[in-house]
Amino acid sequence: MELTRITKDNLEFFRPFFPQGQATPDQAGVGLIDDKGMPCAAAVLSGMDGEAALDWIYVHPDHRRRGVGSELLQKIEELLKKETDAFSASYPADLAGMDDFLMANGFFLTEGNIVCTVPLAELQALPEAKKLKKMAEKDDIRTLASLNKTERTVFLGFLGAQFEQEGTVFRCDPELSFAAFDGGHVSGALLIERQDEVQILYVSALAGKGRTGAISVLGHALTKLEQEPELKDYLIQFLSENKKIDNLIDTIGDLVESMDVGYLRYAIKAI
Repeated sequence: MELTRITKDNLEFFRPFFPQGQATPDQAGVGLIDDKGMPCAAAVLSGMDGEAALDWIYVHPDHRRRGVGSELLQKIEELLKKETDAFSASYPADLAGMDDFLMANGFFLTEGNIVCTVPLAELQALPEAKKLKKMAEKDDIRTLASLNKTERTVFLGFLGAQFEQEGTVFRCDPELSFAAFDGGHVSGALLIERQDEVQILYVSALAGKGRTGAISVLGHALTKLEQEPELKDYLIQFLSENKKIDNLIDTIGDLVESMDVGYLRYAIKAI
């Protein structure tokens, strides 16, 4: 079997292997061609800073339980050896067979995080949300897109201190992500990655100094999101990774009936 990169030229060939919006020429898509020249498996990859991530993998039903998925992973690892030293995957913990599949291919499974998904419109309608918006009215809060070079440097330093990693690893939409300033210092941060293909606003980071930093920036963000009519049917998704987000989930958990709570597994392999 032959591994090929998915490009504009062969995208239609592999499109049935991906959910809508997942396979585009802008993503690192790879596919596996069988001996008859037909596609039999495909995957979408992403990654930075020396670690590649498996975002999606699919094997055609006619080729399942024949080692095709494992062969695809092995060929991807060979492709990545010159570019990275680790290969990871995150996925819903209840995804049938995924744990066994990755363990059989040398991945180490670790504990993941709670994922909480809430309709943005319902979150906006909560009395608590209205209070947060009111609290943020007098604070100095700006979009990341509006920060100058010095402010951006200070902001990245704040994220690094809060999360013990470089702030540049967080993916976000700079027009929908915000920083709160207190004098020349950052007091709060909220980073949102806009995922239009699935209509989700993913909160990749929420952090603050003092009692109100994170609350203030969240309230400001809710005000700004409410002013974007194209986002009214979107979901907002939180990954439980620090106390600020945990507290937010606890606060809204009993108030939003349609909140979906799941569990995310994480697996990694050195290559």
